Amino acid sequence: MLMRIAYYTSGMSGWGHAVQGLAVAHALDRHGGRHDYAVMTPGAVPPSAAADARFIPLPPEGEEELSPSAYTESALYRALVSFKPDVLIVELHWFMVHAFIQTLPCRKIFLCREVAPEFFSIPLPGGAIAFRPDDYDLVLATEPFERPFPMEEINPIVLRNPDEIFSRAEACRRLGLDPAESICLFTFKEDPREELAARKTYSYLEEEGGYRMVYAADYENGLFPVADYFNACDYLVTGAGYNSFWEARWFRKEAIFLPMPRRFENQYRRVAELSDSTFDENGADQLARLMLK
Repeated sequence: MLMRIAYYTSGMSGWGHAVQGLAVAHALDRHGGRHDYAVMTPGAVPPSAAADARFIPLPPEGEEELSPSAYTESALYRALVSFKPDVLIVELHWFMVHAFIQTLPCRKIFLCREVAPEFFSIPLPGGAIAFRPDDYDLVLATEPFERPFPMEEINPIVLRNPDEIFSRAEACRRLGLDPAESICLFTFKEDPREELAARKTYSYLEEEGGYRMVYAADYENGLFPVADYFNACDYLVTGAGYNSFWEARWFRKEAIFLPMPRRFENQYRRVAELSDSTFDENGADQLARLMLK
């Protein structure tokens, strides 16, 4: 029987949230079975991503379009009703589907990473709304953190598995590097001024440490997905956002993590408490089993 699975994220900054949707697509392919899978998002989509998953682009919508009195005319609601999912995965941004989540006749899964408790209560002009765990059949934490209500835990969700990325020889060939060199891959990408400052700060790795510095941002599309090239690098300088951090831990790369301040996410805590973490199965594969069994 064909299973229809919709993955929704409203993340608008960078490709991070779309990458999570792609990771689930890859896991479903690994597990086989007949499924129709779509990622619904108003955010940016990585180059060539259409080859790995079906993306349904949505316009940005807010409290006015998604209010209890107006949601039936929203692009998000109409896309979900048209797709008719058997399973709906909501990645983090619960408030976008809050007004109508209970009306959808499908299994619902909420994916949550490290966020502050205030993320689950949103003040609006018409009154505050709060997350309702009972709206979902499964509420899953995809990394360790202190949770304001019970969640089941799976491992972090990562785009690739180790046997899916380029070998060192192939990665170096694509990058024009000598595999015999000691290579440090610099993937930190923030505000251009912050990125430039970080490049200067860690230039000692080349000047004194003997590493050949490779800057992912200097390549077309920023070496997306960067994990494909991890076998080429002996050392990593990267951000401490969810994808960057857990990709480095999954592939067991020796790394310098550069946390940045965020409104709801504590990247500093992630680095301080979880930098020695290891896990032996991709959370995307665990999620696929939960959906398909």
